Amino acid sequence: MQTFRFSPPVPDSPNRYRITGPVSRDPPTEADLIQSRKLIQSLRSHGEDDLELRHRETVMERLDSLYHEWLRETCERMEAIRRQEEDVQVQEALVPAIRLSFDGIEVDLLYARVPRWNIHANTDLLSDEFLEHLDERCISSLDGYRVTVEILHLVPHIHTFRLTLRAIKLWAKRRGIYSNRMGFPGGVSWAIQVARICQAYPTATPSTLVMKFFQTYYMW
Repeated sequence: MQTFRFSPPVPDSPNRYRITGPVSRDPPTEADLIQSRKLIQSLRSHGEDDLELRHRETVMERLDSLYHEWLRETCERMEAIRRQEEDVQVQEALVPAIRLSFDGIEVDLLYARVPRWNIHANTDLLSDEFLEHLDERCISSLDGYRVTVEILHLVPHIHTFRLTLRAIKLWAKRRGIYSNRMGFPGGVSWAIQVARICQAYPTATPSTLVMKFFQTYYMW
């Protein structure tokens, strides 16, 4: 059976990840490491392990393959339409969002209409220039990806951040407070809150970050 392994985080660089700088850079104690291993075991018991993560990655790869197959067929049809009529517009169309369950994994598929005939695989979606000439709905569709990547760039240790976020998400879901539609924080909101704690304690273990998360936001 595959298992999580956790090593004490080592700062990648002395960069400052927040305006006020870290609250503490104290290295983790042996007790912190033990608690983090227990946290990992608890996550595994709820299905949050390496096998589940790899399954999610496999699902996304399959969806990506299906998307490219669909895109090739769509482009062929669009080219045929373009030969017949150069200006084809649907003024009242809304940006669709599809929520589905694929091989046991819940996925939200968002669509953004980009005024370009060709989009390369290495297109920089983080560039603000890419957003030029897009309407607000399409920009909102791209926000999820852009915000996620920016968060990963702003946390000291991605692995520690992800473990901590898994624990917080699991806690929120089990208490029924994980839903934008119901007026509670959604995935991005929880991620931003966890990222803030990771910035404040860049050398802390996941178990310590979970504790700091509740201590900090309880006082807020």
